[in-house]
Amino acid sequence: MRSQGFLGCPQENFHDLVNCFIGVSMRTTKRTLPITSCSIFCSLANRLGLEARPCAYPYHVYALVRETESSHFYVNPHDSVDIVLQPELERRLEEIGVTITSETINKYLHPATTKELVLRNARNILRNTPRARRQLVDDQLELSINIDAAEYAALFAIALLSNTWTTRILEPLCRCLQESFPLDVGLIEKYIVPLAGPSSRPARLLQTICIALRNEDGMLRKPKLRSLTENRGVLFRIGTIFKHRRYSYQAVITGWTINMAYEGLDIEEGELQKGLMQPFYRVMVDDLSIRYVAQENILEQRPVSAGRLCNILAGKYFQRFNSQDGCFVSNMKEEYPDD
Repeated sequence: MRSQGFLGCPQENFHDLVNCFIGVSMRTTKRTLPITSCSIFCSLANRLGLEARPCAYPYHVYALVRETESSHFYVNPHDSVDIVLQPELERRLEEIGVTITSETINKYLHPATTKELVLRNARNILRNTPRARRQLVDDQLELSINIDAAEYAALFAIALLSNTWTTRILEPLCRCLQESFPLDVGLIEKYIVPLAGPSSRPARLLQTICIALRNEDGMLRKPKLRSLTENRGVLFRIGTIFKHRRYSYQAVITGWTINMAYEGLDIEEGELQKGLMQPFYRVMVDDLSIRYVAQENILEQRPVSAGRLCNILAGKYFQRFNSQDGCFVSNMKEEYPDD
């Protein structure tokens, strides 16, 4: 593994979100978490005829390699090539306050189930998403990771596999469903609500949100037609990528209006040469914030690639990115039929 560049993550990058995804880290940095290193090691060992399985050891996953029915040893492929024997791992458990019993040995030093490993990685993702959001704001996120999707996948996995309904899981799951993944209403109703118990508080809350989302989806939206005289001054379409004239950030248009008073937005008219008498666009910035931008501040771009904007927006507002035209293809034909 080391000859192929697979190394454990250095401490300064240990909590980067990308490290939680085995496929991404294998294709890119090859820097791995202990759970990822062990998974790769065990897969290779099994192909070579060895019986190797990850163990759910506290704070650090080890690989158990079985030589015979009664003989085995442990390997830490993340940051060592040395063989570790069971007495040493038992000693380390005692140092962190774990009493050595048949139960704790079975829990920490025997092969972990797939379910245990999935839940462990899901918790890693949840711990690392706040750091990823800070990196995104500071423009330090090197690889395009859809942070919202990563968080939602982890929350969904924990709810589905462990039936955990703490506030720490329930509230962000509801937020993700409402803000980013409303099309998953059917999945939540089919798989998650029954696990919560039909009369429990989590089930009632999720059902309320699902009903509200279905009602909202059923509402008829008045289409904004470009053929109308008042809309003919709208120059840019849904899916247009642009650079802000004053602040230089990159964003993509997800909506537009010609009546700022109707939208109820507080805009400083003095900052604009044309004031409020111009179209305004609802946009998604590459730091995930939603803003309204006056038409005079939009400098249209037609990039060959949408970069991390594609990872953030594809599927939510748009069907896909059209590299030939350098813009996104709108997914909101009901409200903006001409865009």
